[in-house]
Amino acid sequence: MRSILLLVLLWAGQAQAGAWMRETGTGFFALSGTVSERLDQSFSAYLEYGLRPSLTLGADLDLSMPYVSAISGSGRIFLQKPLLEGTWN
Repeated sequence: MRSILLLVLLWAGQAQAGAWMRETGTGFFALSGTVSERLDQSFSAYLEYGLRPSLTLGADLDLSMPYVSAISGSGRIFLQKPLLEGTWN
């Protein structure tokens, strides 16, 4: 079993680090939510949209609704651009 694991690790390809830019005109959206047994609720949303080939607009939003206190939330809006453009081979 160890030899198979070693073979798989040695056979693995190189991973390129960095942000993946969204293609122009395409987007991504993820939504999640939780409810506890005390009826505390929280929701989060993450979205990205490709403005140009090397520029992505995004937002990360959070909302918390505790059962016994006030609603609170936070949000971040960001622009994502590669620091260096080109291929890394």
